[in-house]
Amino acid sequence: PAALLHARLVVVLSAAAHYAQLPLIFGAAEYVVSRAMVGLYACALAPALRHKMRAISVDGELRMRWYERYYLYGFIPLEIVCVVAHPLLVAPRLPFAPLMLTSVYCAIGVHYGALLAYRLWVLEHARDEKVL
Repeated sequence: PAALLHARLVVVLSAAAHYAQLPLIFGAAEYVVSRAMVGLYACALAPALRHKMRAISVDGELRMRWYERYYLYGFIPLEIVCVVAHPLLVAPRLPFAPLMLTSVYCAIGVHYGALLAYRLWVLEHARDEKVL
């Protein structure tokens, strides 16, 4: 159903959007707070979506596609590369590499979200035209 597509869209876009803003909060003092805010949002989003799915008579499982799950899991190695590997290996030569990696990775998620939203729009309009 369309509700599952909406839920997948929310998860992918919100993950990409929230993580894309993290390089703007670059101070060492803000590091823990910024990552905790993203983590708390993710922890609040999962039960809220489960509750919403049950409320509209869909089983409570959010069935993400395998590539969506891998995209979301990809934020973990991205964070490790940006925080641990980059300062140790290439920080003096490529100071903006973490910003570029984060921007490109989040842009992939945003573009995927836009395609998913377009698919949702097409499906809803095709259904409306069948009714007419």
